[in-house]
Amino acid sequence: MELLVLLLCVLSAESITTQLPSLHDRIYHSIDTFYPCFRLINATRQIGCSGSATSKSGVVHYVADNTQLQWLVKSGVHPPYIALLESAMFTSDNVLLLKSSSKVQGIIVKYNTSGQLPDLGYFSPESSSPNCGFGVETGSCDAWNANGTGLSRMDFGDFPISAITTDGFDYLYNTCYLPHNSHALHGTSDEYPLCAAEMVADMFAVTNTETCFRRNSLPIFYLNDQVMCEPLGDNNVWSSLFDLPQKPKDIIMIATKLDSTAFFPYLSFGANNEVAGIATLMGVAGALGQLKKESSLVGTKRPVLFALFHGESWDYIGSSRMVYDMVNGVFPYKKDNSKQQPPMFNVSDITDFLELSHVGMPRGNNQYTYYIHPSSSNANSSDLMSALKEFGSSSEGNISLKFSTVASLPPASLQRFLKVNRSLNGIIISDYDTQYNNRFFGSRFDNLQNLVGADSLSENSSAVQALTSLATLIANAVFNISQPNATSVSNISANSTLIKNVLECFLKNSSCTLFQTILHPQLAATLQPIPLSRYVTVATVSNPETKLSFQLLSYLTGIINSNTTCSACLLSFNSSIQSYNVTWMQGTNYNTSLDNCWCVKSYTHYHMAKSPAFELKQYSSSEYSTWAESSWKTITLRVYLVTSSYLEVGLLVCGLAMTATALGLGVLCNIRGRKVFENRASGRASS
Repeated sequence: MELLVLLLCVLSAESITTQLPSLHDRIYHSIDTFYPCFRLINATRQIGCSGSATSKSGVVHYVADNTQLQWLVKSGVHPPYIALLESAMFTSDNVLLLKSSSKVQGIIVKYNTSGQLPDLGYFSPESSSPNCGFGVETGSCDAWNANGTGLSRMDFGDFPISAITTDGFDYLYNTCYLPHNSHALHGTSDEYPLCAAEMVADMFAVTNTETCFRRNSLPIFYLNDQVMCEPLGDNNVWSSLFDLPQKPKDIIMIATKLDSTAFFPYLSFGANNEVAGIATLMGVAGALGQLKKESSLVGTKRPVLFALFHGESWDYIGSSRMVYDMVNGVFPYKKDNSKQQPPMFNVSDITDFLELSHVGMPRGNNQYTYYIHPSSSNANSSDLMSALKEFGSSSEGNISLKFSTVASLPPASLQRFLKVNRSLNGIIISDYDTQYNNRFFGSRFDNLQNLVGADSLSENSSAVQALTSLATLIANAVFNISQPNATSVSNISANSTLIKNVLECFLKNSSCTLFQTILHPQLAATLQPIPLSRYVTVATVSNPETKLSFQLLSYLTGIINSNTTCSACLLSFNSSIQSYNVTWMQGTNYNTSLDNCWCVKSYTHYHMAKSPAFELKQYSSSEYSTWAESSWKTITLRVYLVTSSYLEVGLLVCGLAMTATALGLGVLCNIRGRKVFENRASGRASS
């Protein structure tokens, strides 16, 4: 009976315990969705943020204006603090002021998930001369980004900084700051408890890339499969409109970049920085690809290539790797006689190179001005330039092409090709002349609203109309000089619906109908109704935008067989064939019939976008990008209440007293118990 009662007691206690929250959960509230600033390194330095191996903690103080900011750094009476900033307060000057204050341990800033822009004249934490030293000219560089403060390229050391979503910010403000901290300005003991935040961001990499990779090779890390840092990189995506001839010559390449930057890397959206260029390139590919699908265009004597380079924001990772592989005879693939491969070609086989860079903000209303930055005087007289001028002057008056007044070239992938072949006819088309128009370049504010302004995104919005007009102009010019084998082609027009959808899918809702259509069900199910991050991340991770760009380019330039099943399409795939790709897509009936797929044959390919420096193990290279991302054990952000130091000391003293009392009682009971049991034992023995 006694055992049964004991068992019931144990089970009841266990049941009650499982229903109660753990002590940890009662003390801490974790903020799950946040975007940290983290450490990156290259050959010469480290940049970004870190935190100690334990944590950085402080009382949360809300900063919405300069008065609150000055009080925090000069008069705060409960240091250390974690500053909770409104978006508009996260400026370079304010961040550096907080970093230099001995009262502040870290910063949390609001990320407005609605995309609303703050009331700022400009905010560009990127450098004023992006990728300086890695282009054609290795000396001084022009300040194309005149408003750039270089905040993203600074080293904040042991000082964590994170952005949190609107929901997380509202929780910190309404549940943490307002009830506990808003009145705590005078340092009296009756203001406690106070709400505090703990930020953990322990970065492994230090100093520079060479130091980090030397540590990577140490047995203690190598044998445990642990790395201190990894190279930045992913894949380039390129496609030819038709099958390449055996010896490709006189190639026309249309290019843009895939990635962007921001102070918080995973909030890199790059609306004007590169998504506008992607949308325009896809518009050109769609216009020419439609002629191919209609059999109006059955071939071109001059090969037409589309290229999207990844990692360009980090000293031209993608373009430098493509050029490196071309020069070393391993592009597009390393020679393998067991496989059917596309023919190899070199930089010298490219005659015309047109790059789209910052094309989303042309000046004018219904009359869009774009600037041409030619690589040389030869480019001014090239066939491509002549065709652009011809179709520009006849583009219904809504496109105006002007030559840049600056002799030097702006930052662009073209520069890596020119380093090898200065005779290349290179043209960069942009929306600026001498300086970037984009006041939020390289920040999380380079989003959809920054691109479309007061307009709502539609086919009639000025940004869409401008990009459609530009894509139409380029498509006609490229068609004209490609020596096409075509019939009955009188007018080529880019599809404004396509361009609008590309902008929406990349910058607003990645779970859009277009992306659902071009993916297979398993991948489509992973898409979320949020913008896609444009950060290149590490070379061992594949970014969603890379896969989506590959699928989209395949869809636009390939031949679609819609009368097939998914299983039949998969069976047609042959890994020994690299000259073309077969990919299956859900198509327009993806939500009604799982096995009714599109089977698309295209000449679209991936190409590694990993800096040659890591292949050559030249971690101190000044020729190639050496950027790497630090590894970390954990990055966390949580909130808890703290009491006054007097109360903590009092609780400690009481705890010690209780411990001493319990210890004394235990010793006393032990002594008394021993005597009692000894007396009982002697009594039994005598009986």
